[in-house]
Amino acid sequence: MARAGYNSSYACIFLITLFMFMTNHRSDAAEALLIRVHPSGKGDYRKIQDVIDAVPSNNKEMVFILVKPGIYKEKIVVPEDKPFITISGSRANGTIIAWNDSGNIFEAPTFFVLASDFVARYLDIQNTYGASAKAVALRVSGDRRCHLHSLSEGDEAITAQCKESPSEDTGLTLLSYKITGVRTTLLGRAWGPYSKGWDDWGDSSKQR
Repeated sequence: MARAGYNSSYACIFLITLFMFMTNHRSDAAEALLIRVHPSGKGDYRKIQDVIDAVPSNNKEMVFILVKPGIYKEKIVVPEDKPFITISGSRANGTIIAWNDSGNIFEAPTFFVLASDFVARYLDIQNTYGASAKAVALRVSGDRRCHLHSLSEGDEAITAQCKESPSEDTGLTLLSYKITGVRTTLLGRAWGPYSKGWDDWGDSSKQR
């Protein structure tokens, strides 16, 4: 999602409710520093965020975080100055990262990816707040290709492009993305008085 004042080389994507996030970049644990996370304490860390916090700023080495199956109730942030991080579950649908938050969609997501050269595999990312308010699961800021797979059972929107003025020359560009889902998934919904989307958010004038 691009907004006025954002660096044009980045796109900000907000994903609603529940997603599996995978990238097309290859990441080999044999070539990286391997760190294991296990909720029972059998790994190097119990929490995913603790590993990310331990990665030095302006990191130049590949860090492979292997997360054992389980439910991790955490809000995750991968800062902009910590690239080359891979977070991987060991199998599809086995590793769940869940948080319960709503409100400001820049602050409410369960999982923030602000760094480039980030890879995620076999992660179910959930915002369990429910359908009564904006509940964002994943925010991605970057310019790398990826595969987004929606596990939502409802007709959810993957992106929400904000446009608050008719003079704003903003939009959303997805290059080299693959988007799939278990049911119908809308690419975008309207957000703001002058935005448009495949879901008009209850206002037919905003229909794309």
